[in-house]
Amino acid sequence: MNLQSAESTSVLACKLSAALDAQLASIRHDCAPEEFKRQRRLFGAAMAGLLDIANAIYREHPGLKPTQMGGPYVLPDPVLAQSVARLLRDA
Repeated sequence: MNLQSAESTSVLACKLSAALDAQLASIRHDCAPEEFKRQRRLFGAAMAGLLDIANAIYREHPGLKPTQMGGPYVLPDPVLAQSVARLLRDA
């Protein structure tokens, strides 16, 4: 994958993961405990898939790995950067 496509895909994976994490937090109180457990597993599977996509990119383009994951890349959106940091901290 060329660098420009890799960068946009990496940022998108971060945005999607952060959005899924935020959505999961917002439905926590709207679900019965067992339903929330099921949703958490499903959301986790989706987020793991996004991480697989991102890690493949970082193997090919290590300069795109976000600082929150120990790389040099500064995510372009500070709110997204905070979301990714929180997501990784809570994992």
